[in-house]
Amino acid sequence: MDGALDPDSSGYEQSAPKNEKKFDATMAAKWGILGWLSNQGSTPLVDVFTHSSADMVDFHVATVTQALQ
Repeated sequence: MDGALDPDSSGYEQSAPKNEKKFDATMAAKWGILGWLSNQGSTPLVDVFTHSSADMVDFHVATVTQALQ
């Protein structure tokens, strides 16, 4: 790579836990407020915020690490 930031090349293999339920846009489009709070034993709205927060931390750590090299 020519010095550009590639957030996927942090060296860590990222994968979802095997027991994590995956949803697609077609399913989510049919949810009401309660569906976003609790759906099939999971909490999709909470999951969105916690996963996005972790993704931002990964991105910032990769950016700082690259800047310091």
